[in-house]
Amino acid sequence: MKKLMIGMSLLAAGLFAQDTAMLTHPGDATATYQAIVNQLNKDGVNIETASKDAGIQTAAVVKGGYRQTGNYTKITFIDEGGSTTARVAVYEVKRFKALKAEPWSDPKVNAAASQAQAETLKKELGWLKRPTFTK
Repeated sequence: MKKLMIGMSLLAAGLFAQDTAMLTHPGDATATYQAIVNQLNKDGVNIETASKDAGIQTAAVVKGGYRQTGNYTKITFIDEGGSTTARVAVYEVKRFKALKAEPWSDPKVNAAASQAQAETLKKELGWLKRPTFTK
């Protein structure tokens, strides 16, 4: 029973870790939050809700004609004492819209888009790890 519980928790942790991307910045949560909000505003992203405690959610971007796909991003902040981790998750929803629009599907995390969004933010904010050279 104990092995089963450990195995299930490791599986859940592995699946969860693959879905989202993480940004770690050596600063307090307020500075990290403010830097990310400012960068999203510079990029022209429509922010639906933003709060340091609840995180940031962007407005959905809908593409397609009859078969529509919507994407939106949620960024949550985890204060770890001397540094802050931002969890970036890009959600995707789908629907069929003809004479009568069907409801949106349940949101699913797009792992590739989450990683790409996190990498873009790292690059734009200058948070990429710079290589160190030794002699």
